Amino acid sequence: MATPIPNANSMLIQLNTIRSICEPSVSSSDRFGLNTPEKFNAHLAKVKALVESIFDPSTPSYALKLSQVGLTSDALYPLFKLLPTDSDDLLVSFSAELVSALTSVGYRTNILTAQEHALKGSTPNLRSGDDPHTPLGVLRNEMDLETARTARRLEVISGSLEVYYNQRAGAGLMVLLEDLNPETGRTLRDPRPIEFDSLQANWNQGYDISVSVSMLPYGRREKFPYRRG
Repeated sequence: MATPIPNANSMLIQLNTIRSICEPSVSSSDRFGLNTPEKFNAHLAKVKALVESIFDPSTPSYALKLSQVGLTSDALYPLFKLLPTDSDDLLVSFSAELVSALTSVGYRTNILTAQEHALKGSTPNLRSGDDPHTPLGVLRNEMDLETARTARRLEVISGSLEVYYNQRAGAGLMVLLEDLNPETGRTLRDPRPIEFDSLQANWNQGYDISVSVSMLPYGRREKFPYRRG
């Protein structure tokens, strides 16, 4: 018998079941601040909105990531801690179906290069001979090159510390996930910063987003991670 394909309605029914099981634990728990019905309901509303956005074809692809629906995500982990242990499997299944929905359209994990990780302030786990301009998932044989290109075209953007682009700290900075060379798997250039407001205003589901969105004027620091010449 074929496994049913998840859809918004089926996922919201599951969420409502999880909600009914979590509710008795709300008033006695201070975990994650969900210790009042109002705070709990506000969090559930955010999870509901996330579920609806996943199945809404008008949602910009850059607004979604697999990390949003994992058990340790900001959306699901608070619910996981509220559930009785004998009901954990409900949330495990809920998460798995959302992951499946995103994976089916091309989202993947581990699509950033070591350079892109470093720009965010994380320490990439590079092995000897690894190319810092090739996605780690490709280097680790977790996906082929076309799968990585598709996933990066869906997510479009990543974050960066402002200092690397001589921008004001605390302002928030997004950079483009540059396309990959179809022969080598390397990014075509160092990541370019992007004005997020322009991205939202000009979004047209096309990958060559740099043509239609304004780039921030910037200068790269000498200590720019894995900087090309």
